[in-house]
Amino acid sequence: MSGVPSIRWAAVGIALVLSILCSASDLSAESKEDRELAEIRKMIEEKGLHWTAGKTSVSGLGDEERRLRLGYNPEPEYMLDEVPQIVTLGDTIFDPCFDWRMFGCVTPVKDQRGCGTCWAFAAVAAYESHMLIYDGRYSDISEQAILSCMDFKHYSCCSGGLVIDAYKVMMEQGTVSEACMPYDASFEPLCRTDDCLVLEGSISEYGYITRSTDQEVDLNTRINLIKEALLMGPVSASMFVYYDFYYYEDGCYEPASSIFLGGHAVLVVGWDDRQCGGEGAWICKNSWGTDWGMNGYFYIKYSACDFGYRSYQLVYEPSDVLLTVQSPDGGESFVEGSEIDVTWITNREREQPDCYNVYLSMDGGGLYDIPIAEGLSNNDPITFRLPTTAGEGSILVTGMLDGEVGGMDWSDEAFTVARDVEQPFIQVLSPSGGEVVGEGYVLGIEWLATDNAGVASIDIFYSTNKANTISIAYGEENDSSYD
Repeated sequence: MSGVPSIRWAAVGIALVLSILCSASDLSAESKEDRELAEIRKMIEEKGLHWTAGKTSVSGLGDEERRLRLGYNPEPEYMLDEVPQIVTLGDTIFDPCFDWRMFGCVTPVKDQRGCGTCWAFAAVAAYESHMLIYDGRYSDISEQAILSCMDFKHYSCCSGGLVIDAYKVMMEQGTVSEACMPYDASFEPLCRTDDCLVLEGSISEYGYITRSTDQEVDLNTRINLIKEALLMGPVSASMFVYYDFYYYEDGCYEPASSIFLGGHAVLVVGWDDRQCGGEGAWICKNSWGTDWGMNGYFYIKYSACDFGYRSYQLVYEPSDVLLTVQSPDGGESFVEGSEIDVTWITNREREQPDCYNVYLSMDGGGLYDIPIAEGLSNNDPITFRLPTTAGEGSILVTGMLDGEVGGMDWSDEAFTVARDVEQPFIQVLSPSGGEVVGEGYVLGIEWLATDNAGVASIDIFYSTNKANTISIAYGEENDSSYD
């Protein structure tokens, strides 16, 4: 038995050493981030730059992990020779500032995580915005479909890729939803777009806007070419990244550091000539999530980081038929097996379909494999009964022309179909009893109503004798108050 205590003490001693080593490692990493931040802030102040540095979701990463947040490779010149220059300089007089976000034509910021796929995210972000601009349709397009379905098998998270290749895949194979092929931050998942709905709307052409370095083209020419292309829609553009960029919080960025880490591709959504002390800046959407920068966006000085030495634009081919699903459009809650209404409208300025088809997805929009109605001659609202299966639902409506899909739309977000496992709870908060009101008095009614499957609507009645009731309102939203 005398050996047992020594074994225990040995175990404790090992655990203590490991704990000290881990703590030292944590302190070392924390000190590195703190040291870098202090150094960057000092350089910003000394150089009189116009941006703020701070700790972000990526500032604490090591150098290799930081490089995996990049991934842009410039195309060889022969590849750019094979595609057109999308815009040429005209006599356009540009406004001092322009931002596609102000028109609701930029989709939410995404996160490429630890895989060098910025080139795919920048291309997909441009396509999503063009779909909003020209078809008024929001879709979360799958970047994974590009990574998994491209013919260029030499690509990897470490090697990065080409924006031109991403456009080529989308143009030749079409696009599918994120719900059908979710992003995996790798090239490993097998291509399975045959199981997905190919989304209506397509790229008819893609090409470059600029393809030269600052030394080969006048900066003002580059700026005006990108501005000209931006009037068509957001564009994908390249930039050089220095290590201080990972600490960006807000303001007009230009590098304080000379430590270069690699090439990056981002989405340009606008410009502002007033930024950077009047020298002007691009407004850009990054692919590092919303915990970096200004909720995922940044300003960058026109002349910084050789921004836009490669930039690209696509030409979006609008749908022949333009549909808009109005309800359910996402966020609603329904009880399984209940009846719900589907409503949609058709834009009269586009072609009118021969008929409509309506489908249901129960996997959040991945696969629309449940027919609700087919061959409808008009777009009158329809009522159908949900399946007795809990899940995330989405509605798809297609407009048919000569036997082909001429246009489509789907719920912007998934709605919840839940099993009703408990009785609804409702409590009248006001009036609670004892109040005295006169004839014609406007009485505010407040309540609390909950149910595990969601409260679809509220009916309100009143009684003067606790026996007979009179209806006040029917089918009201559950917004907790009514006057």
